[in-house]
Amino acid sequence: MRDILAQPRASVSAPHRLYYSWAMVVSLGSAQVTSWGVLYCAFSVFLDPMQRELDWSRTQLTEAYSLALLISGAAASPLGAWLDRHGPRLLMTSGRLLLRS
Repeated sequence: MRDILAQPRASVSAPHRLYYSWAMVVSLGSAQVTSWGVLYCAFSVFLDPMQRELDWSRTQLTEAYSLALLISGAAASPLGAWLDRHGPRLLMTSGRLLLRS
């Protein structure tokens, strides 16, 4: 009986558990992909009403949208680094004050 207990067991792989952090990564990634998809589609839906309301050409509107995306992309890295060092309070407050004026 003692010999049976002393023998090593065959290795059985433990079932993989889904960790909470990976569930968060998947859910937040899905939300980002969906929201950006909606944003891009919404621009094309609102293009004609904006054209009539603002009296801008289709070219001017799409250039303005492209410029906004380029500025957003260029500002992302420096602002992200600044947020890592200083936190969001000052940046969010100054953005709110700029929008208000």
